[in-house]
Amino acid sequence: MTESLSASIQRTLSSASYNAVVVDAYGAVLFSNSRWNANLSPYGLAPQNWLGTDFAVALRKLLNDPEAGLRLQEAMQSIISGERLGYSAEYALCSPQQGSRMFRLEVCPLISDSAPCAEYLILSLTDAGPVPEIRHIPPAVIPGPAGPGTRLPIKLLPICASCKSIRNNKEEWVILEHFLQQQLSVQFTHDICPDCIRQLYPKYAGVLKM
Repeated sequence: MTESLSASIQRTLSSASYNAVVVDAYGAVLFSNSRWNANLSPYGLAPQNWLGTDFAVALRKLLNDPEAGLRLQEAMQSIISGERLGYSAEYALCSPQQGSRMFRLEVCPLISDSAPCAEYLILSLTDAGPVPEIRHIPPAVIPGPAGPGTRLPIKLLPICASCKSIRNNKEEWVILEHFLQQQLSVQFTHDICPDCIRQLYPKYAGVLKM
């Protein structure tokens, strides 16, 4: 299988500082570097007969949520077809030897002179720490139209601390505007608030009496 990848690509990925595996347009594993083999083999993701196996199917065996593997297959195909540039998600991987750990999966086209982006995908799995403990959060007491003291359930919404993207129920990270469009069926029009006008365009703020 590795013969389908150029020697230069294999050397580059072998010396990479991250876990890396390459799959073809059908999801079959063509190559995995030493970091991947060392860190992921205890989870069953780099066995001796690893090459040629379907990556999404192998990953699905380690997931509690079987639909996550199907979403990954759909995402990989959408990257191959050019509908999206990449995909990222977090998964809880389980193994009898290692227990459960959270891993962040990044998928993108493998772009090189000898490998067009529509031919191969490169995937990286990064250990994101222990699986978070699920805690029960009691409903909040919020005054509302149903009367004072109405108890409303609290839903925790994962939001990136840096870029403010939202993780939806498909384990995909989407920008806030897209999330609101999907959830509330709203459309956005761009404007600028008075505080930003004062900061970015102070001379106009004086004219507009902001």
